[in-house]
Amino acid sequence: MPDEVDTEAEAITTAPFFEEEVVQTLPSLFLRGMTAAATHRQRDALLLGMLGILSGCEPGVRVRYANQEVSPHLYVAVLGPAAAGKGVLAYAASLAQPIHEELVEQWRKAMKEFSTKRVAWELEQRRALREKRMPDMELKPEEPARQALLVPPNTSKSQLIADLETADDRGLICYTSEMDAFTAAVATDYGKHAPELRMIYHHEPVGLNYKGDGRMVYVPHPRLAICMSGTLQQLVNFVPYREDGMLSRICFYLLPSNPEWVSAEPDEAAFDLKKLFQQLGREVADLFHFLEKNPTRVTFTKEQWRIHDRLFRSLLGRVLLEDEENTQSIVNRHGLMMIRIATLLTAIRKYEQRSVAKQCICTDVDFRTALSLVQTMLVHSLRVSTMLENQRGKRKPMRVFRQMQEVLDKLPQEFTHKQFIEAAVQEGRSVSTAKRSLDKAIELQLVEKTDRNYRKMSQ
Repeated sequence: MPDEVDTEAEAITTAPFFEEEVVQTLPSLFLRGMTAAATHRQRDALLLGMLGILSGCEPGVRVRYANQEVSPHLYVAVLGPAAAGKGVLAYAASLAQPIHEELVEQWRKAMKEFSTKRVAWELEQRRALREKRMPDMELKPEEPARQALLVPPNTSKSQLIADLETADDRGLICYTSEMDAFTAAVATDYGKHAPELRMIYHHEPVGLNYKGDGRMVYVPHPRLAICMSGTLQQLVNFVPYREDGMLSRICFYLLPSNPEWVSAEPDEAAFDLKKLFQQLGREVADLFHFLEKNPTRVTFTKEQWRIHDRLFRSLLGRVLLEDEENTQSIVNRHGLMMIRIATLLTAIRKYEQRSVAKQCICTDVDFRTALSLVQTMLVHSLRVSTMLENQRGKRKPMRVFRQMQEVLDKLPQEFTHKQFIEAAVQEGRSVSTAKRSLDKAIELQLVEKTDRNYRKMSQ
């Protein structure tokens, strides 16, 4: 057991950071926001949280992926033990607060007007009764639907779908610092969350019938961004097994434990950060309204699509080489996540330039940035997948995912059969497993056989 714990701790602590030179190419909004992080890991977690929240603050932004029209909305999660620094996500969540408060205020004003009209309607009904006539139906007011951007994690399924109907193309954002709150809200039994969340991720229709008035709620293209944090066990409660499709729909980032004492002395800098995020929140509100007035279709060049295809085809081959069940979908959906992030960044550039163009081509800089970020997320996600059973059960210790890929990485460009077997055995694989993996590497075109030896193929 100690070895397993050490292996899991190593899998978390050695998970890669976002590349520094890539992070520095992000729009100013991100760079200023990330100053709130105290450590490199917290910076990465905050960046992921900002991506998640901002993905729900870009109304009218669309891109075509696999012949389907999608918006930037993402599901993101930061995982780590208590006091690991997950709290920085609260800064990211605050970016959407000004928009939310504005929508709620609009709804309150509408409700006030509705109350006045309802009194007039009740008077009209009594008057019509006295005068023995039908009331003037034009005076009957319709109660305004609740307007909001942020929805709490303990929202019931029926309320969530009703809110999605009201939000329409704008969509919603759900943020929670405790993943268990989400699990409890959507559970039908232990660890089984509602399939609607998986459908909403792809904007597939959701709906329900209200038992009270029989009204059918139907949302043809629901849009929802989720930003959450939790422990490893909370994740297992939310996504109990590897076959659960929710696993592949989430962008993960792992935070290791932080054993250092953090001083509780009041810090003036913390108040400055609050002011900073209030200012950033106002900018995000301006971004929201700008994009709402100026719908945007993001496109990619043929060369960018070629790079995307080549990279994810290669990543899929490397993952299949490990012979792990139910991991292909993780790679496939990270391909979608990459396009969504590139779309998100392109929309922010449009706002920065105050461009009113209806179509925007993603720049090579933002395209490469999204590619790099998602490749890092993929490593974290694959490591998360190693602790889940193929069916419901307690979680397994996490480990590094790409063991056979690491074997290939350690070998020279051209190597012998014996070298591969010996390297695989050193990594803890049996001889028979190593032989099967070498055959699979050839089948996946990661390795080619020469007259006498084997050669790694360029990706």
